[in-house]
Amino acid sequence: MERAQAFYDDKLIDLALPIFLNLQKNHPKEPYLQYITGLSALERSDLHPLSLQLLQLVYNKNKKIEDIEYNLARALHLNYKFDEALAMLETYKKRKIAPKQKDNIERLTTYCINAKLLVASPLPASIDNIGHPPNTESSEYVPVLTADEETMVYTYVGDSSTGGRQNAYNEPDPYGKFYEDVFITQKVNGEWQRGTSIGNTINTKENDAAVSLSQDGQLLFTFKDDRTNNGDLYECHLEGANWTFPSQLRGDVNSSSSWEGSCSLSANGKTLYFSSD
Repeated sequence: MERAQAFYDDKLIDLALPIFLNLQKNHPKEPYLQYITGLSALERSDLHPLSLQLLQLVYNKNKKIEDIEYNLARALHLNYKFDEALAMLETYKKRKIAPKQKDNIERLTTYCINAKLLVASPLPASIDNIGHPPNTESSEYVPVLTADEETMVYTYVGDSSTGGRQNAYNEPDPYGKFYEDVFITQKVNGEWQRGTSIGNTINTKENDAAVSLSQDGQLLFTFKDDRTNNGDLYECHLEGANWTFPSQLRGDVNSSSSWEGSCSLSANGKTLYFSSD
């Protein structure tokens, strides 16, 4: 419990959540575990129903908990209960609220109103799982493709991650988390093959994530956070069958005081669009 609480206090929710889930499972009637597990589960899309269930239990028992209506409204919103979320926010407004929290209320209210409109008028699009392989029981996301759609590079998190489970200091820890690696797969006879690590020139014990790939497949952009730059964009070049070590983008894209997390290169290689805070 102390370990999980320390992770939570340091905003390392991904490390705290598995421990809280285990504790709450073994002590299902403990109010604080219901509360802290419910809050932590807000950060995992597959656990939003559990988050709502736990926070509703807590709210029914004790309506005096600080910001409980706001966090319950968040859970209702994430479970598509938009009208109930808006009603809970109205209840929350009756409290004495800090100015910053008023901004959060306004933002969440906007989210709920927009969500009602979007859900009522869905786009004629379908999202289909491409299946196994390359998907596994672990996490695969941010796929980037070559122009011929025969090579796909993506980000992987799971049992095969470099370093295995680690704590926040990259030390082996059974209560730790897996860090991101860059994986690659090829299409053979129209079928994607099992993904493999792109190699230890790119993957380290830290988070190494795929971001973007040039159309010819010769230039790969990755994201790295070495704990000194808040997260920057890097580039790797394909030399024969091997990728070079990532090097920070030259020029005025990265900044030591801000986060640069994703990018896209124009077809002629002359313009880079990127996100930064």
